[in-house]
Amino acid sequence: MITKPLFIIALLFTLGSIVHAQQVRPTDRPFDGKSHVDYLTAWSKTPDAGAAALLDCAQIAIAADKTQNWDSALMAEIRKALAANPLALARLDAFTQLLGGDTAGAAALFATRQNEPGTREATTVIRWLRGFDYPLAADAVEALTRDLTKARLIAWLRIPKEKRGPIDENMLQRYLPSSMNRRALVEIALNLYAAPPPDCGLSAIDFLEFAVWFGKDTGLLTLSPADDLASRRQFQPAILYAQRLAAVYPTDYRLQRVICRFFTECGDRPSAITRYQQLLAADHEPYVREVRLDYLERLRTGFLKPENVTLAGMQQDANPLCAGDALLVEKKYPEAAAQYRKVFQDARAPLPRRLSAWTGLLDNEPAWALEQADALFTALDAAQALPDRAALVVWTGWQLARITEREIPLAYGVREATRLEYIPVPTVEGWTARLSALMDRVVAMDPVACLKTGNVDQPSLRYSAALIHALTGNMKQADAVAKQEVTYMAPPPPGGWFTFPGTPDKDADKPRQQKSPVPGEREQLMAKLTPAVGRFFEAAVKEPTAKIPHSPPNLELIFSLASRVNVVEIPHQRTANIQEFARQFMLAIEYLDPKQRNLSLKNPPPPPREVDFLQVASLRTAINVAFKPDGAAKEAVPFVKEGLQEAMLIASNPRLLSELCGITLLVIDRYGEALQDTKLAEGLAHNVAKWLAIREVYDMRPYVTRLREHYTPPDAE
Repeated sequence: MITKPLFIIALLFTLGSIVHAQQVRPTDRPFDGKSHVDYLTAWSKTPDAGAAALLDCAQIAIAADKTQNWDSALMAEIRKALAANPLALARLDAFTQLLGGDTAGAAALFATRQNEPGTREATTVIRWLRGFDYPLAADAVEALTRDLTKARLIAWLRIPKEKRGPIDENMLQRYLPSSMNRRALVEIALNLYAAPPPDCGLSAIDFLEFAVWFGKDTGLLTLSPADDLASRRQFQPAILYAQRLAAVYPTDYRLQRVICRFFTECGDRPSAITRYQQLLAADHEPYVREVRLDYLERLRTGFLKPENVTLAGMQQDANPLCAGDALLVEKKYPEAAAQYRKVFQDARAPLPRRLSAWTGLLDNEPAWALEQADALFTALDAAQALPDRAALVVWTGWQLARITEREIPLAYGVREATRLEYIPVPTVEGWTARLSALMDRVVAMDPVACLKTGNVDQPSLRYSAALIHALTGNMKQADAVAKQEVTYMAPPPPGGWFTFPGTPDKDADKPRQQKSPVPGEREQLMAKLTPAVGRFFEAAVKEPTAKIPHSPPNLELIFSLASRVNVVEIPHQRTANIQEFARQFMLAIEYLDPKQRNLSLKNPPPPPREVDFLQVASLRTAINVAFKPDGAAKEAVPFVKEGLQEAMLIASNPRLLSELCGITLLVIDRYGEALQDTKLAEGLAHNVAKWLAIREVYDMRPYVTRLREHYTPPDAE
């Protein structure tokens, strides 16, 4: 037990050690406890003055500034001593410049990675600068430190804009748009915009303006932050962010359309009306058409009520495209077609306006529009001088995709609002073949623009082109589009090419040759395409037990994957190939025998659908090819679990289930043979049986029993 006197003695020793530690740490007592004049005098007489470190330079600069260089001869002596150390002299000049109010001094301190202050040195310098009443200098140094903290960003933004230039330039050069640190700073700014800290001397607007400026080319400026704010019922900050975002990307009409809708969802109808009208006034055909239709739809429902604007008045607009769209939203198809034809048949009308009129005719007079497409496409193909010809070609392809994809039933459980004011293109006889031929013409005009790998904001037309071919039943052509290679010279991204995010690569600012599709793109496309085509044909055959026509769209890919299973160039590649093989196989089975929905334990299952077993035989052949080598057979578990097991939980045709059970046992046998371990194969078969046993409605007992007894016959127990 510690007595009170002993405790006091221990406390005194502790305090003494703390005081001693403070005395021997010069960073806590700048100038070694001397006055500024005494410090400078002592420093000038130091034999190794030329070995001045960064902290020494900071102290000299502060002392000189506080004494207003009272002895110019003394400072000249110090500078002469530092002349042997150019780095120290440069640091002294940088600190002197910084203390004089020029933030270029801070930028000079952090000009190179190898000579910039370390975290501990920078922290000490910042403490001194604040302690000696140099807030601007302290903020400038803190802004350039490496720590990704809120305090660093706040220090940066506290610097007056007229003095922030050197800091901004340094940060832009240091953090390329691809840099993870730049993205982190933008995310910090967006978080601070949502919840600005009190007493930081900055407003939420300051953080928003910084995030928009610094994040412009990073890909972070999307509507997601506004959605997050709105979900927390912070509607005003959400609306303000959306307004700034709209100003950053004024010609991105996909984004502008979403922003306008966002305003209405937040209840800010005046902002929605203002933005809609600004976009329509720009008259940027044909891209503005979808925005205009949204606006007119909201006028029709009365959701938006702009002053002195009515739908009836818009139907009399001097612009036939605007009048036609206003008539279309009220399903006045003949009148709308007449307005669109005024522009389409005007030989003097600019091609973009004729394209906009043509897409309007696709909505209300599809047969005539498809008849006129050849002449229009010839004009587009010949318009090589148009500055945005590539964008117009891609936009035209999207119109073909739009009228096609709206005929694909939505996936189970998906809800999506679509505009209903149009005449469906299936009313035109042979529409799939016609659209397929037109899409071929679009792609041929500019294969690179249409097929190069896209992103979320600007997706490639590759999927849509393959989809249209698949709907005609030409699965080989669909796959040919999916894997068609295009080579092109891509301009450098903002900030240049990089080896990894933020680190410039060789020749970072020069165009580079790129190829599409990139690895994995064909597989992802088919994973989306196969179910979509299956839903289309399932709805088209109408009879619930009728056979789904044509082969699965991904059959060619499945055979390609089967041959690639054993091509191993990097570790774990074989496993990844097998997993992709399993996914595509499962999708093919679901195409042939779509999963039954809305089943009930109280009722027997519906009659099974007929299945094309020639296609099943082809799939079996691909599996035999894939797992013939022992190397692939040893890693067959992912295919069994993610391909065969999942397929048996989807299929409902008894013969197909029996066939799948046989294939499962075939693959498990190969697995056991390759590993020379029957027990592992038996365990895998029992595991699959366990999962099949829990499937409801359908009687899975024959297949469960077959799997369980394959390695352990009943009479052997």
